[in-house]
Amino acid sequence: MDCKNCGAPLMGEYCHQCGQRTITERFTLRQIMRDLVSMITNVDLGFWYTMRALFVRPANVIESYLSGATRRYYNPFRYYFIIIAVAAIVQLSLGLFDLQQAEIRETLNPNMSEEQLKQQLAIMEYVKKFLNIIPLFILPFIALAFKWMFRKRKWNFAEHLISTTFIYGQTAILGLIPLFVFYFLPQYIGWGFPISLLLSALYFTYTYQKVFQMSVGSAFIRSLFAIIIGFILMILFMGLSGIIIGIIYAVAFR
Repeated sequence: MDCKNCGAPLMGEYCHQCGQRTITERFTLRQIMRDLVSMITNVDLGFWYTMRALFVRPANVIESYLSGATRRYYNPFRYYFIIIAVAAIVQLSLGLFDLQQAEIRETLNPNMSEEQLKQQLAIMEYVKKFLNIIPLFILPFIALAFKWMFRKRKWNFAEHLISTTFIYGQTAILGLIPLFVFYFLPQYIGWGFPISLLLSALYFTYTYQKVFQMSVGSAFIRSLFAIIIGFILMILFMGLSGIIIGIIYAVAFR
């Protein structure tokens, strides 16, 4: 029997040439339902298996994935995207994003004029639309900083990016806990960023002290500095980009 998709000779349940599953029976409603359940279950199992493994043995997950054993784990970027999407929904539905921005305004510019307030509120409404995408921008800068701080294994940038994405996905799950705490204790919303920074550093330490075989103290200091450097690099990049765009706009439309 030949593959109905590419015509290659079949040697099992799946075509070795194109991956098409061998189908010998007619389509039935029962078969469609079975395939649908199987598809959903497989996705869920892969996601939940990866989540559990990253909590129990994160070093093994990252080392296995980077060695090429990718099939058993969920794609790190898809994994991270799903989690930050859930976190964004929680943050917006509980009103924590608006509360946090109000706290920042009160701290940095308590005497803001009415016109400035309207402009900032308009910007924040626009930012809300991309709240599940914005966290993706920090990943390359964090990965670059970790490449500088953890050079022992000589990972390249892509390998650090994969590892960083896995770990940040996991810390985003842990970050859901303080979100619910802030909902009931909004007066502590200003602690959001320091807590997020600490959770990330602790989880990187938990993982990297095994991956890089170093002491907990050394792993924590390096992780904390790498995260801070990553944020600084992102801010510098955004500032420089803003200046360049401003110059181009001024030259083009003066």
